[in-house]
Amino acid sequence: MALVRFVNSNKSPFAVEVKKGVSILNAAFSSFIEINHNCGGVCACVSCRVNILKGKEFLNKKSLLEKKQLESGGFFDEKTRLACTAIVMSNSKKNEIIVEVPPQEEIGNLTINEFREFLLK
Repeated sequence: MALVRFVNSNKSPFAVEVKKGVSILNAAFSSFIEINHNCGGVCACVSCRVNILKGKEFLNKKSLLEKKQLESGGFFDEKTRLACTAIVMSNSKKNEIIVEVPPQEEIGNLTINEFREFLLK
């Protein structure tokens, strides 16, 4: 299992162990970390975009479809990925992947991270 560390705009880290073959989007869901996915996670929009701050070499390479989707949304840099298509390709905890999650919508009056912390108490 690889170690995926999610950080938000406040840089609050949350680490989770992820099996090889799991998408960043599914890893986030299993950890109660909200990442928008307006198309349902099928690479038909750019709402699930994240920034890979470290460990991009431990993910699959961008597909042509992912590149086209990102470019259509104005995202041309190498660190930006779609969480629905970014797949963990490592089984080693030594291979850390740091994923920056842009600010997400709120649930009621709680942010997603506050909601997650409430559930984990």
